[in-house]
Amino acid sequence: MREIEEKIKLIDIQIIGSIVFIITLLVSITLNYSQRNYTLYKRPLFDRKTTYIISNINRIVVLIVVISFLYTSYEFKKIAEEKGSNVALNELDVFAATLSVISAIIVLYITANSPVEDSLNIENPNI
Repeated sequence: MREIEEKIKLIDIQIIGSIVFIITLLVSITLNYSQRNYTLYKRPLFDRKTTYIISNINRIVVLIVVISFLYTSYEFKKIAEEKGSNVALNELDVFAATLSVISAIIVLYITANSPVEDSLNIENPNI
């Protein structure tokens, strides 16, 4: 019974993380639309400073989400190990989640170290 409760808790974390991730994608789409307007010499939705702040916050949230996915992957691996199951696929899942964390850190680093003046020209990748 304890194992089922642990799995349900981890699945709930994944559901919440997925919902938050969808929200960050919507924010990214909005920022991309604002950048599109700026590129077309139309009025962007946000000024440079606001874009910079929103972009950094969005990337921090993405980093938190991918760290939560790494955590759940690791915990599922531990549960599988306790059951004596083959953990090869779990190890791949942990590895993939680790790469996602590294990617999110790199993207956050790029955005955080870009000048505010360039905030409307920064590519807004969706990871």
